Amino acid sequence: MADVPVSVVERANLRAFWAASTVSAFGSQVSLLALPLIALTVLDVAGWQLGVLAALQYLPTLLLSLHVGWAIDRWPLRGSLITANILSGVFVAAVPLLHLAGLLNLGVLCVIAFALGVSRLFLEIGNQSYAPMIFGQERLVGAASRINSGASLAETAGPGLAGLLIQVVQAPFAMLLDGLSFLVSAFFTATTKTLRTVTPVERPRRWVRAGFGILFGDPRLMTLAVTSACFNVCLRIAVVAFTVYAVRGIGLGPFALGVALAVGGVGATAGAVLAGPIARRIGTLQSISKGILLASVGMFLVPWGFGPVAGFVVACVGLLLQWFGLGVYNVHVIVYRQTAAPPEALGVVNACYKLISHGSIPIGALVGGMGSSVVGPRVTLIGAGLIAMVGALVAGARLARSRPPAGEPLDVTPAATSASGQ
Repeated sequence: MADVPVSVVERANLRAFWAASTVSAFGSQVSLLALPLIALTVLDVAGWQLGVLAALQYLPTLLLSLHVGWAIDRWPLRGSLITANILSGVFVAAVPLLHLAGLLNLGVLCVIAFALGVSRLFLEIGNQSYAPMIFGQERLVGAASRINSGASLAETAGPGLAGLLIQVVQAPFAMLLDGLSFLVSAFFTATTKTLRTVTPVERPRRWVRAGFGILFGDPRLMTLAVTSACFNVCLRIAVVAFTVYAVRGIGLGPFALGVALAVGGVGATAGAVLAGPIARRIGTLQSISKGILLASVGMFLVPWGFGPVAGFVVACVGLLLQWFGLGVYNVHVIVYRQTAAPPEALGVVNACYKLISHGSIPIGALVGGMGSSVVGPRVTLIGAGLIAMVGALVAGARLARSRPPAGEPLDVTPAATSASGQ
């Protein structure tokens, strides 16, 4: 590898990492749609039970983020990602097998959801920590935009294909495709090569203090963590409520529901691809602030259609705006986090950040399910959108007043984004 130009290795890494993340994202779109549909149509659960199921998928984030982050910094990272992909494939494949055996019930589905949450946590923290090890720092924005555009491509085409597949072969059996995608992702991850290594820390307590110290020491990074936390709670409320709203409120079938989610994927793809150009035009800080505000406005618009046709059209418009704004926001927030922390502390910074930004998502899922049962999914969606908009406005004001630590300007230059051909 010493005789191979770094740029050649980076290009190969980008192709492999893009393929791993994109294939896995396509498969995950099937489970994203199939799991709640199994609960609603096969097991006939109530709205609040769907909320419990969704909460369990994110409970590992609250309970295990710091432990997983410490393990990511201590264990061989590529091996950890490969193992997490393989285990995820096994967990997903268990659903159709248990359904065939007549053993699938809500309790079993909840256990599988929790196990998938643990493996997903390893993958999310690990992938964010792995990217700076396989790309040069000056290429992170371009690589992040390319990788996010691949995931967004899956969000665009995946839901429609998933809905069609579920309509043809039923939700439990459609999840086999997701299981296969995890195995393919493990293969592509195994083909990547690291450009740098980091020295692991030895003491977990000191490691955790260091991670939170970096977060609290950077006012903008901390503001972004809290902003993401607020939006993620609202988003999880909306995701649970929208599933109930679409299936039982306006009567969408699996394919139509998949198409609506695919429209959101179009927005996410456009947001990820245009994140760099938008930042060059209005600045990174404004891109982040306006991106999360647009996402919140879109969330608020989703439930304002009445009747199957109008409900479907309005939901599509709202989802398009929501995911476009979130696509822009995510690219710049991920890159800022990757560049603000030293390489040897990326695992702990990502873990501490994730604990703050995602730790309360289970509460959002429970609120979304309970709200759908008590006041109805439409009112629950409106409330989530209103809270998200208020949070986005407050975040924009705080970001405008805050200052980054010396030597860490929050900016994206044309050179940083042109590395990926944008």
